[in-house]
Amino acid sequence: MNAEVTARGGLFKHERIFSCICEIVFILDALFTFVTTFINEDGVVISDFRKICYNYMRGWFLADFLAAIPWDIITLLIGAKDDSMLYFLKVLAMLRVFRISRASSYYMGSGFSSLMFMMSLFFTLAHFIACGWFLIGVNYITSKDGWLYKFVELSHNPAGAQEDPEEYQLQKPFAKFAIGKSDYDGGMSTPEVYITCLYFSFTSLSTIGFGNASPQLYYERLYSIFVMVLGALMYASIFGYVAAIIQRINEQASELNKLQTELIDFIEVHRFPTSLSNRMEDFFFNHWFTTKGVVASQIMDKWPKPLREDCFMYIHDSLLRRWPVLKGASTGCQRALCVRLQRFTLCPGDMIYHAGDCVGEIYFVIRGHVKVIKNTTLIGILTSGDVFGESFWPTRTGRKSKASVQAITYCEFEVLSHKSLNEILIMFPDYWDIWTDKIKISYELSTNDNNVFTKRYS
Repeated sequence: MNAEVTARGGLFKHERIFSCICEIVFILDALFTFVTTFINEDGVVISDFRKICYNYMRGWFLADFLAAIPWDIITLLIGAKDDSMLYFLKVLAMLRVFRISRASSYYMGSGFSSLMFMMSLFFTLAHFIACGWFLIGVNYITSKDGWLYKFVELSHNPAGAQEDPEEYQLQKPFAKFAIGKSDYDGGMSTPEVYITCLYFSFTSLSTIGFGNASPQLYYERLYSIFVMVLGALMYASIFGYVAAIIQRINEQASELNKLQTELIDFIEVHRFPTSLSNRMEDFFFNHWFTTKGVVASQIMDKWPKPLREDCFMYIHDSLLRRWPVLKGASTGCQRALCVRLQRFTLCPGDMIYHAGDCVGEIYFVIRGHVKVIKNTTLIGILTSGDVFGESFWPTRTGRKSKASVQAITYCEFEVLSHKSLNEILIMFPDYWDIWTDKIKISYELSTNDNNVFTKRYS
């Protein structure tokens, strides 16, 4: 009888310190919420203290207040011996769980955080189901058909007890089972009881159901039916969602494999030579790992003009700060230039210009090295910070290149076409003086001067 009374009260008293810490955290969280900004229905960030308090008071304040009441500390101060009411009051803290729905969109922002969020939700649900399964076992601890009675008896009486009862001296589980102690004198300890209940939760929620902790009593079966129905829903929703998250994490790798397969098929259909195929594959992988397959113009296609210009200003920020011809332009002119600038990369061996090509662009070298070849003779090397192409004049059509330009290493360029520059000058005529004064082209491809690099390196 004393064991039964012990089983109904004083559950896990050694965890009160941890519970008090949690309640202190709840109190601090409620206080910080009074000074935390929020976003209203119009999407405006509200930082006014009175409005924050009003919004919190008519929202989650009641749930946070009930959850933050330190019931453990109150029961310790008044010296209450019966803890049954304490656990009922602590259930109110579960109201804070519903606040997760407000921030669920934040946790679903990426694949990894979504996966962690859903798994945490699954473990939390399994914990509460385990607590319910344990409470049923405690209430029917005196029944020999109860699941907890059987487990305690099995842990105390070895398997060979039925064959030789005199040797093992069978005893009732109450002789070894006393809830509230950290050690049960060789019987089931608190962690063992909890793991057993958690084992039942996971086998039920995952629809496995090994049957080790099988229900025998009426209320145990009712509870098991509820858990199995809930487990079927959990399996269909959470695990289905987890599968979608894992697929989302691998989506980029799948896209890469798809594009790679298309490239291989393209090479096989047209039977390109090995040298050209290797260059195609080299460019494909370099472009993918540089951009991750993201095309900025496609993403920002339907964005408002000011937002697109701000993004391009950030993307081309290093170019604007590095070259005086762009740095000296007005803010509006810089924004128009950034929208028209194009960035791309080349692999070693790729030709940028062949001798005789029409030159209609200006290349700003961001990184890498390129060589200039005229009549099979190397006349110079351009590197980061150099500019090559052809000077722009509104009344002059594109000239022919007198040299070939080829990438030596992996290179990155910012390219401004003559057509785009002409549009800029139409919108900002005053930029012409800045352009002609500050543009410094390292090598003009239409020039016949072979001593340009000699003068430069001397």
